Amino acid sequence: MAPAAQGASAQNAPIYPWCMQPSARWGPDCNYTTIEQCRATAAAVGFCYQNPSYTVAMQRKPQRTPR
Repeated sequence: MAPAAQGASAQNAPIYPWCMQPSARWGPDCNYTTIEQCRATAAAVGFCYQNPSYTVAMQRKPQRTPR
């Protein structure tokens, strides 16, 4: 049963709006809530960009209509 539980929790994991690419050798680190937070970490080792997964998730999020 553990794999099913792990899959469910992975689906509910937060998706952060900013990623840092530290170098060509490492993959991106997409754990930043603000661009400032990302830039502080990336200062000398990489660059920041908007997380494409976050953008897609926000587009899929249902909009509430006012009553």
